[in-house]
Amino acid sequence: PDSAAKIRKRLGGHNRPIDVIEAACFARAGKCALYRDGTSRACNSLWEKNCIERDGACVVEMVTLDDVASRVRNLKAIKIDAQGAEVQILQGGIETLMRDRLVWQVELWPRGLVNAGSSVDELAQVFEQHGWIPSERTWAAVLEDAHAIDLPTKSHDVVLVKATK
Repeated sequence: PDSAAKIRKRLGGHNRPIDVIEAACFARAGKCALYRDGTSRACNSLWEKNCIERDGACVVEMVTLDDVASRVRNLKAIKIDAQGAEVQILQGGIETLMRDRLVWQVELWPRGLVNAGSSVDELAQVFEQHGWIPSERTWAAVLEDAHAIDLPTKSHDVVLVKATK
């Protein structure tokens, strides 16, 4: 809710067709707890363990990636930085993963993924199974860097494109 209010305020005078979807993207639709992080609202998470400084929780709506993607005409890019929920988001985005003309930017945060019950390897595997590869490196190199991350809050992003046949 805090993020949605901030976005609406920033868009205040803009006369553009922008819809703010006040929901967490996940594997299924419904409701869930969103844990607030006191250090930064950008660090809010669906997993309490992923918050650096816990600051309560609120109940939010959940939507699937396929639902959100189906609402966007001419979708060209997707950025996922979801504090460990990346694999679960992709579970709700199978139709979107099968599209060809997209670019993805995805956060790889090893600790956050593990706290959410997955891993960087599982995240890479989901993308690989659907033909997505890093734009500038191999999956082996990206995973090697991800496994070398030794700070609990450190992450890095990877840009993905559809593999050419």
